[in-house]
Amino acid sequence: MNRKIIVAFSSRTIRKLLSDYLKEGNYSVIEAEDGEEALRKIIEEKPDCLLVHVELPVIQGYALSRIIKNTPSLSSTAVILCSTEDSSVYHFWGTSSKSDAFYVPGTENIHILYGLIEKAVAKCISEKVPVPAAYEKKSIFEIITDAYDKELFELYIIKNAYQTSNYVFDIDGILDLMSKTLAGICNYDSLGIIVNAESLVEFYDYSDSVSENDFTDFRKVCRSDYEKRNGDKYKINWKTSHYTENIIESFAEKTEKLKSYEFFPLEEDKAFPITVHIASCHQNAFNTRTIHRLDFFTKVYSIILDKAIMFQRSVAAEKKMKEAFSRFIPPAVIEEIISDSSSQNVSVGEKRKVAILIADIRNFTKLSENNEPENVVKFLNSYFSRMGEIIKKHGGTIDKFMGDAIMVLFGAPESYKYNGKRAAAAALEMMHEVENIDTSLLNLSEDEKFSVGIGIHYGEPIVGAIGSAEKKEYTVIGDDVNLASRVEGLTKFYGTKIIITEAVKKDLDTSRTEDDDETPILPYIIRHLDNVRVKGKSRATHIFELNGNLNKYKDEFLENYEKGLHQYFHKNFNSAEEYFKKAQDSN
Repeated sequence: MNRKIIVAFSSRTIRKLLSDYLKEGNYSVIEAEDGEEALRKIIEEKPDCLLVHVELPVIQGYALSRIIKNTPSLSSTAVILCSTEDSSVYHFWGTSSKSDAFYVPGTENIHILYGLIEKAVAKCISEKVPVPAAYEKKSIFEIITDAYDKELFELYIIKNAYQTSNYVFDIDGILDLMSKTLAGICNYDSLGIIVNAESLVEFYDYSDSVSENDFTDFRKVCRSDYEKRNGDKYKINWKTSHYTENIIESFAEKTEKLKSYEFFPLEEDKAFPITVHIASCHQNAFNTRTIHRLDFFTKVYSIILDKAIMFQRSVAAEKKMKEAFSRFIPPAVIEEIISDSSSQNVSVGEKRKVAILIADIRNFTKLSENNEPENVVKFLNSYFSRMGEIIKKHGGTIDKFMGDAIMVLFGAPESYKYNGKRAAAAALEMMHEVENIDTSLLNLSEDEKFSVGIGIHYGEPIVGAIGSAEKKEYTVIGDDVNLASRVEGLTKFYGTKIIITEAVKKDLDTSRTEDDDETPILPYIIRHLDNVRVKGKSRATHIFELNGNLNKYKDEFLENYEKGLHQYFHKNFNSAEEYFKKAQDSN
């Protein structure tokens, strides 16, 4: 096969076994007993492959692999580390030492050696880079020193790159750290980094010894090189780029011209094109060593920036999705769906203590007939938005819009100690807002007034995601929902704005007894309206007026009204009529 192979083993038996087998395959074989001898022969012979034992005298196999792979003039030599033990530890250190393959010599697997060598050599040939003549003249001592210096530099870059993990949401922060790391690699007077993130991001760092004209020219060159590299793949608009400019502290007494320039595009296989541009006021400022270091720098940071931008786009997309779906699904349900990939929890129905509030616009049919459709829609959107803000403030969730009506839940998906009180607090504030709402978009007659009726019931409906496999709706079902709807309908019959059931009143009374200060509520009065038997219920439902106007009823009215209602419930209708008449006359 005409390949030149160095076999480096301290064991003469294994060395001979491998050498003889390779010679049978027409490989040209050179033997070495220790690491120093192997390194000298690699420098002299420039072999295609090194087959080396991990436990080699003088220079161990791991160290020898790192020296070879960290030396440009030798790195095209394929390195196959060999060990008598096939363990994960040896494989790990083999990979960490930059070797190309790992092999456990033995008569039972010697047949795989030819293929292993050819694969490793082919890989190194494909990655081969031109080597400057200066590297050909280095001594073995200089080669070892340079190799370890390169490795320490790479560790420095990786350590600094690790610190950028705190800036995953801040591209500018990553670019600033990149500039600080670059300052430790080479002395530049102007730096430009251009990134195609959500929009173009330009980061510039320059010395105050650089003239304004020179820096302007430098920026033009950076943009031009970026366009040449990426203009055919991405639309570039410099007018909308996010631009950042820093000045490096400098002790120069006079302005100097930029004389050296290098341009480093980050890896092409990354999703988001990035380029690094550096310039210096010194002639030939960037030697081969510096350029190799900058190549490694861009390779590491291209991965970081690529992942950071992808992460930010993913977060932005998730945020947009949440905002879009929050119009239709409660935020807590969205969070549960995202956190639980199976999404089974939100599909399971359960009984839960929930206050159900239904708000309906009075005479909406007439209002729709007497107004232009676009004005009605504009007004409704404004009305729903203002009601939504109040509902959200009190911890409620809009379950659905039913034409001109709103159905709101307090206690699902998020529950609180006083769900009934929260619903009542929201209703009082909603009614206050309704009384002050701008109706200029509507054509209302002088005796017409925009009004809303609200009914609230506190019960234990079934809560869950209900629907087909293709489409589900997070909602509540059961008699409690029907009762809330019928209570709202009674506001028209009793001529009042807000009606609550006894369960809501009990929640308000309990919160007052326990001095609840966490759930703010406007001042209110409660008046027992009636005990009504609604459809589907065998027992009468006690209903109450909730009113935020403390001056609507005089004390004498309320006293006579309560006495009249008591007589009415005991079927003493004549006495009831007398008390109701006194109440009416007193108000």
